[in-house]
Amino acid sequence: MPDDSTDGGIESRLREDVRSGTPPRGVRSLAAILPNGRTIWLKVDSPLASSQALSNLGQLAEHTARWQRSSTHVQGAAITRLSETIADDTQRTLDTGLARRQALRDRIVARNAALDRKLAKAREAHRTRVEQQRRIERETVARLHRRDLWDKILLLSSLPLFAAYGERGRPFGSNNLALFLALLIFLVGDEVVQALFGSDKPSPYAVRDTDVWSYLAPAANLLAGWWLLGDRQHERFVAGATVIPVDTMHPDAALNPGNPTELLREYIAEIDLTEAVGPDFVEDFKTFTSVPAVATIKSIAFSDAGTSANARIVSLVARVSAGTMTVTLTIATDTTAKDPALTVLNALEVAWIFDTQEPETGTT
Repeated sequence: MPDDSTDGGIESRLREDVRSGTPPRGVRSLAAILPNGRTIWLKVDSPLASSQALSNLGQLAEHTARWQRSSTHVQGAAITRLSETIADDTQRTLDTGLARRQALRDRIVARNAALDRKLAKAREAHRTRVEQQRRIERETVARLHRRDLWDKILLLSSLPLFAAYGERGRPFGSNNLALFLALLIFLVGDEVVQALFGSDKPSPYAVRDTDVWSYLAPAANLLAGWWLLGDRQHERFVAGATVIPVDTMHPDAALNPGNPTELLREYIAEIDLTEAVGPDFVEDFKTFTSVPAVATIKSIAFSDAGTSANARIVSLVARVSAGTMTVTLTIATDTTAKDPALTVLNALEVAWIFDTQEPETGTT
């Protein structure tokens, strides 16, 4: 049988283990000696807890429950705060992300709008430049057409000048050079004046437009050519006819050495050729010698005495020197008309032609 000390030991252990909450363990064995001397072993199970142990256990359980409730409350509050914090952080993260995405969209939209405006402005500027360049090119083509037309008119105006005053066979003759220089002046003179005295402001056009100079150049070229060469000799061969007064011709009669039955009469007349050439060419023409010239009788009328004396033409020779043509007419008559003062001719008209080009060698 267990004694009180045993119970007290159990209770003391229970009290000691209240805080730890560990119950007693194991089975106790007791040895009992009977009066007859026998010894028996008694096995005593673990005693039931006492009321004090149960009270302590209850207090422990209540304390543990309060602690657990407090811990659960604290953990619940912490979980609530954590959930609120997570919710707030999540909402703040979402709001921040949404704000950032909205700001990013706004920036993208603003940049795209600015880029669109810049592209539209650049497109309009490019279209304006292209259209302006097209207008410039069309105007340049029109200017080229007008200048080409008036340049052709100017060149055509030089054709009659070269035909009238040009020196054929002498491409570097003074007349040809003068006409060429005049044409060149009227052809590019406006460009030279513009380059020397024009404005320094650059022009978008590659070609200057026609102006008063272009319109007046053809007429001015004609007037300049006429003014420069109008008094010059511009025809190489000059022809004409001259009526020679018979009373100014005093023949010398002489026998023909080859035919004693003929009497030769030489009529000499001078024709001033300076009136047949240009006034500015007279002084140069007077210096020419052995000028090629040909003369022929255009019309001749013999007198009755000449007809009776069987007058006939032997030769007609023309020589040009110092601007004067000397015509020598030789008429043969019978020896019966020996009187030197006998008038054989009643009228004489001579046609002539001569070369105005300076002869290279003396020819007759």
